[in-house]
Amino acid sequence: MSRLPDSIQNLIDAPAPLGPDRDANALSESEVRQKAGEAIKEAGLTGTPAQLFLSAALLMNDHLDASHSISQDIGSASGSMLHGIMHRREPDYGNARYWWARTGNHPCFIELAEKVTDFLDDENADTLLNRIVRNGNWDPIGMTDAVADAERGRLDAETVQLLKQVQKLEVETLLEYELA
Repeated sequence: MSRLPDSIQNLIDAPAPLGPDRDANALSESEVRQKAGEAIKEAGLTGTPAQLFLSAALLMNDHLDASHSISQDIGSASGSMLHGIMHRREPDYGNARYWWARTGNHPCFIELAEKVTDFLDDENADTLLNRIVRNGNWDPIGMTDAVADAERGRLDAETVQLLKQVQKLEVETLLEYELA
């Protein structure tokens, strides 16, 4: 269960595609910006947390360029993490790896590893779990490699759907950390 306010959770709730595809149910950029602005005001967000949320909302609604122009200017580990997810979706896996290196061992990785472990244990997806959570730690490079395999058609449809849910958990956990 997410600890995010509903107005924020609703904008990142749909599991976005792993790649650059646009989901038919995604909001337009103007709709995302309007709803995000309302959620930011309602939650009293300012500065970096507000920018991270707007970038995440745009990313999860398939506006990669708009998300990128925000996340690239956030100089924190959280900005780098969001930037890495965005480049992974492009797909530009080399650039994603660069941003994961800039992210370092983000403080939200422990909670993310726990959430992903619980989720994938419930789905009996041990093979995927072992790729993206190693020794109880989140492995963003393992996730990037799994997404690359999915985009290249090397993974079955069920695993692709699980990866979309894990991607959503990445963004949700990052925002929970930042907005706490």
